[in-house]
Order: sequence, then structure tokens, then C-alpha cells
Amino acid sequence: MKIQTIWINLLITILVSVKLPSVAFAQSHQVAVSVPKVALISLAGNTNDHFSFASGGEAGHKLEITGNRITGIWLNYSSTLENDGKSHKITATMYGQLPDALQVILEASPCEGSFRGNTGRPTGQMVLSGQPSEIISEIGNSFTGRGTNNGHLLTYTLKWNEEASTGHLFAENHELQIVYTISE
Repeated sequence: MKIQTIWINLLITILVSVKLPSVAFAQSHQVAVSVPKVALISLAGNTNDHFSFASGGEAGHKLEITGNRITGIWLNYSSTLENDGKSHKITATMYGQLPDALQVILEASPCEGSFRGNTGRPTGQMVLSGQPSEIISEIGNSFTGRGTNNGHLLTYTLKWNEEASTGHLFAENHELQIVYTISE
């Protein structure tokens, strides 16, 4: 009985250690991944703010711009580029009539918040006009995050244009629209 147990164990050991040919079947298929080109932009925060003036207080003084700074608007974007070395940029264009004696200056902060990738580089202060002004350049594959405290904080400043006359500055309201465009 002992010899028989030894032979059975030896036979099992041999069978386990010998690789027997096995038959295997494999199937495959392809999976495509298509990444689209993306250029999306949005604004978050208080987009209905206004500038204000106060009288100079005494005869002979010009109006004082008391509410000359608007901040709290965030520029958010998503960008996916083609593999051609081109980057995206964002321009700002001001629509509406503003007296020549006044200027609206725009400045974008560096990207803040939950951004990822190669976000753009602010170009500094720009005097807004009816012509597009580049405010953020060299945007790569990136996203800024959504909503306030994400993206580029925009600051608008209203200043006197020292080179222009106040002769056409009348007591009236001026509605301005600032349009942002993302493009190559």
C-alpha cells in the first residue's frame, strides 16, 4: 500500500510538472479614441456691475470717478488643440459708445483655482475699443475649472483719457458690452 501511494504521488508530480499542450482561442477587436478640438469660453461672477461718478465738490473741478474699478468676473475656458503647434488666444472687444474723454482698461490675472494643463498667459493691461485686443495668449491643452475662483479674474478700470477733450462728455448713460472670443 505504501509503494502504491508513492507511485500515485510520483505520477501526480510528473503530470503536474509536464506541460501538456492546451488549445486556446483568442478574439480581438479595435477600440478607437477620438479627441475633438475644443475651444469653449464662459464668464462667472457678477457680470452686471457699473462705474460711477461724483461731482468734483467745488466749482472748477472735474467729475471724480468714484467707482472706477470692477472686479469679481472670472473668465473660464477649455482648450484642446490639434497637433500642429498652434495655440489658442482670447481677445476682448468693447461694443457701445463711450465718450473720448473716458477709457475702460481691462486686466486679466494669471490663472487661479482648479485648473489643469497649459493655461494661457495674460498680456497685461489693455485699453478696450471696438477692435479685438488680445488679453490671454499661448493657451495650450487645458481647462481652468468652472465658476468663480477658477480661471482668470478680470479687472476693469475706468480712467480719464488725458489726451481727449471733455467737451463731448454729457450727463447720460452709456451701455457697453464686452465680448470675449477664443480662437487660434
